[in-house]
Amino acid sequence: MQLTQSPPELHPLMDAIRRDRVIRARNQTAEERLAEAMEMTDFAFEIMMSSVKDSHPDADDETATSLLRERLARLRKREDRGLFIPMEKAL
Repeated sequence: MQLTQSPPELHPLMDAIRRDRVIRARNQTAEERLAEAMEMTDFAFEIMMSSVKDSHPDADDETATSLLRERLARLRKREDRGLFIPMEKAL
């Protein structure tokens, strides 16, 4: 899997989207922010599960879930060893 950076011409649009999200979050209640965070988490898991199923098209749901858990465990180990630093810790 090769990660690529976004094209520089998209950076102003990405900055505007981030700015709008911050402004919107500031106007939300704690409950609304939590609900949005849960939706984003669900979406992230859907993307990860889609990736697992693309890599293993014959896997049933139980096997795909197990493979996803293995991927998440590897990420945790990388973080524990300092090989992966989440964005909020890097700042």
